[in-house]
Amino acid sequence: MAFNFYFTILLLSVSIAQAFGNDYTSINAEEARHRAKRAPGDLLETVVLTEAEKIEIVRLHNQYRSRANASDMLAMSWDNTIAQFASNYISNCDFAHSTNAQRSSISGFSIIGENLGTQITSSNIRSRDYILSVTQAWHNEINDYFYDTFSCIANKACGHYTQVVWAKTYKIGCGAAFCRRATSTVGYRLLVSCNYGPAGNFLNNTAQPSRVGRPFERKGAPCSQCAQQDTCVD
Repeated sequence: MAFNFYFTILLLSVSIAQAFGNDYTSINAEEARHRAKRAPGDLLETVVLTEAEKIEIVRLHNQYRSRANASDMLAMSWDNTIAQFASNYISNCDFAHSTNAQRSSISGFSIIGENLGTQITSSNIRSRDYILSVTQAWHNEINDYFYDTFSCIANKACGHYTQVVWAKTYKIGCGAAFCRRATSTVGYRLLVSCNYGPAGNFLNNTAQPSRVGRPFERKGAPCSQCAQQDTCVD
């Protein structure tokens, strides 16, 4: 007997402007209803990331960051404190951003950034593949970003991409959770949260609110604008 499973991918990123207020959201009707009817029993399983998964998440981020050909890009590494925050928060099964207050004073950073993604499926077989593939989905927003004006294409989200390649961000920690679906007892939602220190997507005071910021500089050769004590790799 053959079974047809469907997968829906949703993404949500925070863009930190002057007052840390602009969000790029992408939700469907199922998620909108679920936000209003969230129940304590939504959590099916808090995912404990393996060391291999942590290494791969960092590797993917650094791979995409190295492709930017930036003159000031820092290498990213894993942070267990940030990861614990991400895991604790996403286990609430809430596909909405944590508050600025919640993301403040984490692991020595005044505020950390946040990318969210969710996969909704009708299959009852729990797959963890999306934990890694969501990074590519975030980076794919490069096609909707204008570097010269540090803004997104109209009606498009690109804040996930800019956070992934934000030059001054150098720490990452992620969490994931399997949660019940809003309107069906079949299948599940896999929610993934990655948090970043320090947060990206900052705008200067003269920038238009719709802009997400310039994630890196292209002023010279790669690493040419990094500190003298830094070592340039790959």
